[in-house]
Amino acid sequence: MSWIDLSPWGAVEPLLRAAGSGYAQLRETVRQAGLQSTMDVVVNELRLRYDPPQNTKPVSLQLEVTFDTERAGRVITFDHADLVVEPGWTNSPAAWLRFDIIDLLESLFGPFKVRRHASLEVARSDHKAMHSSTASGTTAADYEQVGKLIHSLLDACLAKPDDLGELSVRFGSDKETFHRYMRHYEQHFARFRNQPIRLLEIGIGGGRDAYIGGGSLLMWQRYFKRGLVYGLDLFNKPNVHGPRIRTVRGDQNDHEFLDNLGLQFGPFDVIIDDGSHINEHIMTSISGLFPYVRSGGFYVIEDLCFAYWSAWNRYGDDAEAEMTSIDMIKSLIDGLHHQEAKAGLSYTPSYMDLNVAGMHVYHNIVMLEKGRNSDSPILPVVQSCYSPDVKPSNTQ
Repeated sequence: MSWIDLSPWGAVEPLLRAAGSGYAQLRETVRQAGLQSTMDVVVNELRLRYDPPQNTKPVSLQLEVTFDTERAGRVITFDHADLVVEPGWTNSPAAWLRFDIIDLLESLFGPFKVRRHASLEVARSDHKAMHSSTASGTTAADYEQVGKLIHSLLDACLAKPDDLGELSVRFGSDKETFHRYMRHYEQHFARFRNQPIRLLEIGIGGGRDAYIGGGSLLMWQRYFKRGLVYGLDLFNKPNVHGPRIRTVRGDQNDHEFLDNLGLQFGPFDVIIDDGSHINEHIMTSISGLFPYVRSGGFYVIEDLCFAYWSAWNRYGDDAEAEMTSIDMIKSLIDGLHHQEAKAGLSYTPSYMDLNVAGMHVYHNIVMLEKGRNSDSPILPVVQSCYSPDVKPSNTQ
């Protein structure tokens, strides 16, 4: 197998899994990862989730976490829209925030809940001078600003459901503003929001431009609080990064590469094909990657409209028309009903026949649900009741 070189996830992957496995498992995972590495996971996640209020000048807070007798600290400086994190301690923070690390991890990555942190301690600097006209540059407005920053940081510490359409707009994905796919994704992906899933999206966006694209990956990273997100593109995308994002350069029409990708990083709970939209590539990708979708997961193909556009794919009356993604979907419907469609024929069901359990087709998008297609066929005695030679009775 050709090895695909990606930086390892480090402590974040075991912590994401342990966050839903109970107190004892989470404690053991922190012990194995080490408090400092765990703290790095925490602050990286806070940078991702932090929604800054307006502030006019830099303010530093001291964040401290404890684990039994150990403690770790980070100085968090809010500078306009930026959040700068430095290891260690400061003697003059505007406020101190202290958590038990298990409590904080459960709030970050555990099931959605809005609750007060049982272990949280907050202390603010002395503000008596704010009422004095001789205070050196410190005002009541500064004190109010510190309060807003504390609130923003604490808000980032709680796992809460975000609206996927709003995230799409915020991160510059066209899935909502142009295609209106979000209502379908919300409907089918809600089951995964509290789960430690793996998601692969084919097509990072921006074409050959290395510094354009990645909006959808950023959106999925924020939406799935415990998700690891992979992006595949034909071109390098060094500008797309995040604590739970990895990008891979490769060809979605290379079956051997796709097989290596699935073996090395799968199985995936969700795979989304938003790549070239070329029929051949779509069919190569689903053939190579569908086996690496978990049972109960989804394989999604976006932008089916390209199958109808002759400038992109040959279609319809074209003498050299090839099988399109639309034709493939129609054949998958037959495969879903292979026990009836192929009844009486010498037919061996394909892998897709046996493992596509459901299909959800909407305008320009199809969502294939992975699972055993093992429902019993209609019995021959029932079929005979509906033969063309039997006139149905009027039961009304």
